[in-house]
Amino acid sequence: ALGEIQVLQAREQARVGALEGAGSST
Repeated sequence: ALGEIQVLQAREQARVGALEGAGSST
């Protein structure tokens, strides 16, 4: 379902963003 894909993509983006943010913060 499109909804599921959107949720998965959003979750993945959030995870990547958090990792990138942590790396930049260091």
